[in-house]
Amino acid sequence: GQVAVAGGHLPICMAGDGLPLILLHGWTLDHRMWAPQLEGLADRFFCVAPDRRGCGRATAPSDLSREAEDVIAIADALGFERFALAGLSQGAV
Repeated sequence: GQVAVAGGHLPICMAGDGLPLILLHGWTLDHRMWAPQLEGLADRFFCVAPDRRGCGRATAPSDLSREAEDVIAIADALGFERFALAGLSQGAV
């Protein structure tokens, strides 16, 4: 799937069932870095791994100041009222 954000779209990979968990990859990477973790988490969580702005297949240009609104856009698009958030490196900021 993909989610519309200011300036473009963010592709999202979804896997699993359970409580929502959004996974943010590090800078210059994409959602594929989470593949090993998805295998272990998908039996307990509904995992969502987007390609962040400027990375992977995202069409939205890089803009770190829009990270929070992008996460909210993903949560809103998927109907999440509450969710857990995990990130690596720049994705953890």
